[in-house]
Amino acid sequence: MKLIANLLKIRLFAVTMGLLISASLTEAALIDNGGFTTDTVTGLDWLDIYHTDGNTYNQALAKISAGGSLVGWRFATSAEFDGLINAAVGSPYTQVGNDPAIYSEMVALINLFGSTFDDVVEGPVGSYAYGYVDSSELSDANVLMFGYSTMGGIEEGIVESESGYNFDRSKKSSSSQIGAFLVRAASVPDTGSTAALLGAGVAALAFARRRLG
Repeated sequence: MKLIANLLKIRLFAVTMGLLISASLTEAALIDNGGFTTDTVTGLDWLDIYHTDGNTYNQALAKISAGGSLVGWRFATSAEFDGLINAAVGSPYTQVGNDPAIYSEMVALINLFGSTFDDVVEGPVGSYAYGYVDSSELSDANVLMFGYSTMGGIEEGIVESESGYNFDRSKKSSSSQIGAFLVRAASVPDTGSTAALLGAGVAALAFARRRLG
């Protein structure tokens, strides 16, 4: 009976450790650092968009180049933008346009990044972040967007990615409604706590099995 009880304890401990480790691995991917957001899945920091709101593509490029005020940052690629949306939604997301299913996620993302355009028709009805992404291989600047709308009382999240509708602008043209999506490698990846938890669990299980042996 004592052996069976000990085995049950080990099994319960193993299940508990598995749940703890799983929770650690699946915790929220986006962390607000005040001024920038860290995506712990991709290991990228995303700069809040107000830093470049109203800049032309070339002006944003100057800011991230040598001598600029944002050295160390770079334009995000369209694929990295898609990865950001996936992190916000919590799963791969390929739909383009308006989607009620992601309304709360896009509200949260706007709260993290800020907006470049707020739609007001007798009160706020939407908030959007338009931003340049890497267009070094293009003659014009590629602009992508996420946001949300409550137009007509319908709550919808909105994503305009390269896979669907998007628009180009001259790299010399500016708009108060457009900023730039800038990224850099996150300085401290959040892996230590999970590794420590896993190591402690393995050691504890090994000790328990030795006592039974």
